[in-house]
Amino acid sequence: MRFAVCDDDRALLNDISSRIALLYPGAVIDCFTSGEELLSSENAHDIIFLDIDMPGKNGMETAGELRKKGSRAVLIFLTAFESYVFDAFDVGAFHYLLKPVSGEKFHRVLSSAVKSRENVLCEESEVSKRSVTIRSGGVSSRILLSDIVYAEVFNRKITLHTENGSTEYYGRLSALEAKAGKGFFRSHRAYLVNLAYISSYTSSEITLETGETLLLAKDRYQSLVKSYLDYVKGSLNDDK
Repeated sequence: MRFAVCDDDRALLNDISSRIALLYPGAVIDCFTSGEELLSSENAHDIIFLDIDMPGKNGMETAGELRKKGSRAVLIFLTAFESYVFDAFDVGAFHYLLKPVSGEKFHRVLSSAVKSRENVLCEESEVSKRSVTIRSGGVSSRILLSDIVYAEVFNRKITLHTENGSTEYYGRLSALEAKAGKGFFRSHRAYLVNLAYISSYTSSEITLETGETLLLAKDRYQSLVKSYLDYVKGSLNDDK
């Protein structure tokens, strides 16, 4: 598992890194002193400890950029100000730690974060193995669910959009939705979206990593927010 610790206070940076190494000796730990350094890293991190109050790009801005880049890392904010807490969860934070960080609270939050990330990796592994078999033009094809960016339906004809092209077949989107499971979200009666490909969203549309935008039904917005944040964080933990 790969960790990132980002804090402009080098003493705290070293302290947090040392605590992680003590609890998880096999972990890879990358250290950064600014949000800009973290964003420029080419490494994909599983768990990120992120200071909120930093010069330049602060922790909230950094977290927002990470999410836009598609990061689904578990985010744990470090802050001296409890007033930032609610803003933290807007960017899919798993938890927050108030400075100075107590040893007991740190251990508890880190253990929960690791379990959450392991659950996500396990779920992603299962999704990558699952597939749907469709029949189009007299030919049966097996398509991995993880390859589907989104599906749309029109006049009973479903179009599966993948990064490598599109495939059409006759069927019901509700049946595909049931097969796909919680890794997908029904954003509109005409669309089923793979949560892994969402880049950003507003109250009326979803932007995908492919650059395409899809309609989001007005009454589906709150459900999308919850589903996407649950997906990003793995599973909400009662320890919060």
